[in-house]
Amino acid sequence: MFQLEQREAAAIARRRRLESERRGRIFNPKVRTIGVDLDGLNEQVEQRRFREQQEKTREEAFADAAIRHDRIAILLDERQREESRALDRSLAQYWARCQSASDRSQPPAGVVGGDSDVVADEGAVSGLRSFAGEDLEAGERRGLQKEQQRRWLLEQQEEKRRAQDERRNRDELYDAMRLEMDRRAMQLSLAEESCRRVILTATKDFNRAQAEEQEAKRRREHEQEEAASQAEIAALLEGGLLTEDPAQASSALSPLRVVPDRWKGMSGEQLHEIRLAQERQREEKKRLEEEARRRDEEWERQSLQAARIGTLLEQEQQRSAKEQRRALDSTNMQLASEQNMHREFLEKEVYKNTPTEQFFAQFNTSSR
Repeated sequence: MFQLEQREAAAIARRRRLESERRGRIFNPKVRTIGVDLDGLNEQVEQRRFREQQEKTREEAFADAAIRHDRIAILLDERQREESRALDRSLAQYWARCQSASDRSQPPAGVVGGDSDVVADEGAVSGLRSFAGEDLEAGERRGLQKEQQRRWLLEQQEEKRRAQDERRNRDELYDAMRLEMDRRAMQLSLAEESCRRVILTATKDFNRAQAEEQEAKRRREHEQEEAASQAEIAALLEGGLLTEDPAQASSALSPLRVVPDRWKGMSGEQLHEIRLAQERQREEKKRLEEEARRRDEEWERQSLQAARIGTLLEQEQQRSAKEQRRALDSTNMQLASEQNMHREFLEKEVYKNTPTEQFFAQFNTSSR
């Protein structure tokens, strides 16, 4: 195929591809869109706003629940601290009221007897006014001690009863607060569950509506695609391609050009010219093959000659190497003979006198 024909074939293939893409864009309703889908865009905006409102409502519910729990925890902490302070104040008042120095069961140091005004004298023996073992008001003191013990017992019982009442009231208050917290937690859980159910219901309704809309859209697209396919089939059946109208192949650009998708074939003259061109191409191919065969034969002949010359050179190199090895062996034998003769001369002529004990005794004979 000539270069001009190759360019023509490439141009024809390009026009066919562009025409096929154009038909695909025209008859494909999924790709053909005129203007902007305003309804679809508005629907997407509404869906996004609905999701944002749901997220905002859920976050606000969680924030309110967290605030209520924090307030309840703060109230419980404050009440516990107030009860602890009240208990400390009650104990301090009891200690101040019922455990003074005058209510001790043992008399203070330096006093002999309970309420007696007889004070021990720390002076001389002659100054003593009472003696150990003498009890002047024993009966009155025992009565006072019994009365004091009875008052202490009653006060302890009363204090114990008040402590039990306070502990019972505190436990009842704690139980009531726990019940209130549990009730509020249950209400919060129910509210959260109700909110979750509402969100799930709304999401389910939204998904169902979207699915129904997608199904309706798919049906509309299928119907449009079927209608487009029927229109395309009708256009092809009624067009000039299948009716084989020769006038359809004429190109508006040039009388020598044709429309590829409408062309029905070549004439006899065009076919004869193509056959002549093919015959010329076959002869040219034979000529090129003959030249290639001759080049290969010449190359093979030169390769054989070069191999023969290389073999001769290799044989000459081997012969020269053998002669060099013979000369080297002769030289080595001559050198070995000369070395043997020199060694015999040294052993027999130069080193024939052996040192005696007298020769070694002449050394180290003085202190110097």
